[in-house]
Amino acid sequence: MAAATVFLAGLSWSGAAAADPCLAVPDQGPTPAYLSPGSSFSGPVVEVIDGDGLCVNTGGGPSDWVEVRLADFYAPELSTPEGRVAKRTLETASLGRRLDCVAEHRSYDRIVARCRLNGRPLGDLLRQDGAAEGGNAYEPIAGAAREPTGPGRATARETWALLRTLPAEVLAAVLVVLGIALVLIWRALGRPTHRPATTRQRRPAPAARRPKPVGPPAANRTKPPRKPAPRRRQR
Repeated sequence: MAAATVFLAGLSWSGAAAADPCLAVPDQGPTPAYLSPGSSFSGPVVEVIDGDGLCVNTGGGPSDWVEVRLADFYAPELSTPEGRVAKRTLETASLGRRLDCVAEHRSYDRIVARCRLNGRPLGDLLRQDGAAEGGNAYEPIAGAAREPTGPGRATARETWALLRTLPAEVLAAVLVVLGIALVLIWRALGRPTHRPATTRQRRPAPAARRPKPVGPPAANRTKPPRKPAPRRRQR
């Protein structure tokens, strides 16, 4: 039952990954030339993903929508109240408006870039509007934020982006295996770890032994004198 639940969750998860609207950067493959580091791109914001992620339409359809991770603002995780407030602030400030961005580098299927709205850095506008910064790997650098680097610095957002690069069938199979492993672990932990106490038959107590006589050794004991044999009368 648990494995089936995990399998259905995997299908829904993989379906959500397949519904990603920003398709300019492929999950697997080279980065488009116009999004190489240092290149400029611009367009209206067609979708806000979270407090520091959005889609910029550089052409027509979803194949021209670039998923941008803001390089100068690091929002809290979307699962927190602060993260949801940051997303609403970003929607109010940028949705439907034109951004001018400069690409820095690629992070999974998105482009880390610095964007400006009417000539002003978007990160500064978000801070001015009261959006809080934070997150698992947030490190303020002169009032800005940077992309987490190094081992053990990946957040839930980076992990989700990495999982989205997997085919739907592979992702579902991985989740099924994890579900089976969890069921086996749960069953193993549910078994008693100690054996039930068994009634043991006690051995009968040994019979009481006669106490040994206390005294000097037999070799040193004095024997009582023998009585003289009676003499026979001579006839």
